[in-house]
Amino acid sequence: MELSYFLGQLLGLSLALFALAGLVRPSLIMTAVRNFQTESFAMLTGGFVAVVCGLAIILSHNIWDGTWRTWIAFFGWSALIKGCLYLIAPQSLMNTSTSFLRHENWFRAYLVFALILGLYIAYKGFGH
Repeated sequence: MELSYFLGQLLGLSLALFALAGLVRPSLIMTAVRNFQTESFAMLTGGFVAVVCGLAIILSHNIWDGTWRTWIAFFGWSALIKGCLYLIAPQSLMNTSTSFLRHENWFRAYLVFALILGLYIAYKGFGH
């Protein structure tokens, strides 16, 4: 259970801070995505890091018990899948990301959801 708390704190705070940054400075995210898709080394590195992080979470915390800890496993699997897609089919993934960014209201709604979810996971991770 200690690992659950640590990962809850780590992933929850990271998600909340990233979402908050995106809400405060949406152009930062949009510019980063556009730049990322033209940099093959960054895409390769990002894919590798996502695979490693996803595997680390899955191998240490693949818990699907229906509680808040399930979100940790979900993020692990999501990172692994996204990392593999960056390595195998980067252009398809980038096309999807770019089309998603065109819909500003959906993008903002996604960030609000991510902020709330991140705060919830962090709250649980700090033992509440």
